Amino acid sequence: EPLVGVKEKIAKIEAKFGKAQNVLVNHIYWTKFFELLEKYTVPDVYFNGFSGNTSGSIHLNAVADNLPAVGRQIIVLKEAQDFVQKFEVSNITLTGSGVTFSLELILRPNVFYLGK
Repeated sequence: EPLVGVKEKIAKIEAKFGKAQNVLVNHIYWTKFFELLEKYTVPDVYFNGFSGNTSGSIHLNAVADNLPAVGRQIIVLKEAQDFVQKFEVSNITLTGSGVTFSLELILRPNVFYLGK
């Protein structure tokens, strides 16, 4: 019957759609990470170095205008429950133009995926 052929074609299309949807759901999106980093960075802090991996371990070299800005950044990261699981601040150094410091972030697992 012609209907049997149509059912088989529909089944094949549905299988392909399911695979494509799975690829999209599990695709890694760095853009989401950078959007959240921007959201949770205080105005007097900027980053001038970055390394990381999709396992959620991120190292950032940061510069702040002053020590209170570093403190504000720490408070904001503590409250960033949808972004950071835990973090560590190190190498705080006063310079002639502000404060440099390092951040080690462990991100929430869903940060790199859309819809999660």
